[in-house]
Amino acid sequence: MTMRLTQEQIDHFDREGWLIVEAVFDPETDFAPLLADYSAIADRQAPKLLSSAQYAGYDHAWNFEQKMLYLAECTGGFDHQPYDISLPPKGIDPAVEMYTGEAAFRLLSHPRLLDIVECFIGSEIYSNPVQHIRVKVPERSVPDSRSVSNMGIGNATLWHQDNGVITEDGDVTPILTCWAPITDASVEMGCLAAIPRSHRLGLAPHCLASTGLHIPTENVEESLMRPLPMAAGSVLFLHRHTLHRSLNNVSDAVRFSFDLRYSPTGLPTGREVFPGFVARSRLDPASELHDAGSWAQTWRRTQLHLSEVGSYAGNRYNADAVFC
Repeated sequence: MTMRLTQEQIDHFDREGWLIVEAVFDPETDFAPLLADYSAIADRQAPKLLSSAQYAGYDHAWNFEQKMLYLAECTGGFDHQPYDISLPPKGIDPAVEMYTGEAAFRLLSHPRLLDIVECFIGSEIYSNPVQHIRVKVPERSVPDSRSVSNMGIGNATLWHQDNGVITEDGDVTPILTCWAPITDASVEMGCLAAIPRSHRLGLAPHCLASTGLHIPTENVEESLMRPLPMAAGSVLFLHRHTLHRSLNNVSDAVRFSFDLRYSPTGLPTGREVFPGFVARSRLDPASELHDAGSWAQTWRRTQLHLSEVGSYAGNRYNADAVFC
């Protein structure tokens, strides 16, 4: 069944800079293969991360959430990279792991998601390679002293705009953010929060920190912040200039989400060194990519190339920017 936005929904996005659409995915059918793959990744990572005594207490029959909680509690966090659907910003070599399984590709090219994306950017849809997974375990999983620089722990992420984490060539492109929680994302679990109507202010300067690019708090009117709790299967659509952050995960549960981008085919992606693909085209259906293996191969070729040429520019900022 085709999904379409109402005019009221489109008006809300244009006015507020964000829109939540419920039941885009069916968690039972759409997420089960993904969670099975991620559970298998955890099984492969566990013997690398745990001591022999800790590994003896690891149960392969646990679900993905139970495995993440155990790994975090034993090690003070975990390496996100084997679970991520993108390469890291630095340190790329042939041995770096990333996840390019068919389950992720099916979410990226899910017809119901693309139906809604089409309402925003038109029928020529490119899966923009600025994409990530977020596994946010509870803060209580590890002592604060071990979680300062670990993005997998339940700390809040800082204020930013998604346009701020790409290169300048992408400024001309109406890149649409699609944030999809695989689990529920309540306020206690660290859902996203946004500043309504902040997209009207344009791109703000960002500063580099150990936890990533951010807009200094003194430049954000935090009293206007609106938490955006969501159910699994819903999708949050964000304007590229909307100020947003995540909250702390003070629950006992893992918050797991996909952070996706789509842009009109043929326009700069803001991260040209990474591969995307044509997810939908009404004008040239033959250009669409439907093979998950081919998608995975493009990432592998990119990884091997970047391991030879070295670092790449993933954004426009440097640590000594005068406004920081």
